[in-house]
Amino acid sequence: ERQDFVRAAEHARAALALSPDDPIARIQCAVQFLRLGNPEEAQALFRSGMQGEPPLHCCVLYNGACYQAVRGDKVKALALLERFFLDPNHHHNSQADVLGDPDLEALHGDPGFQDLVDRYLRD
Repeated sequence: ERQDFVRAAEHARAALALSPDDPIARIQCAVQFLRLGNPEEAQALFRSGMQGEPPLHCCVLYNGACYQAVRGDKVKALALLERFFLDPNHHHNSQADVLGDPDLEALHGDPGFQDLVDRYLRD
């Protein structure tokens, strides 16, 4: 919300230290490592966060989409975001939440992103 990514990285590291096996903590930390210029460690954290028994929790999918968007891979970000929306438990994120997420800003001008928002989010 404040786009203070240095502080966000500090919080992400602290969360990962508290729950090193939590896939969401791993992926959120990966996003911040990307922003801070550490793509190798980010990729390792992302991969380990995405490994798990299917089906992955919807929040893992959402955070995976965020990681891919920050990384600049719109195709993978949109694919993960659609998997998130197809999960019946995704309804805790509103249209305002998704549109206001700075991790997804790179997708805002993409017609595929707008299509997903129009199809799955109705506030």
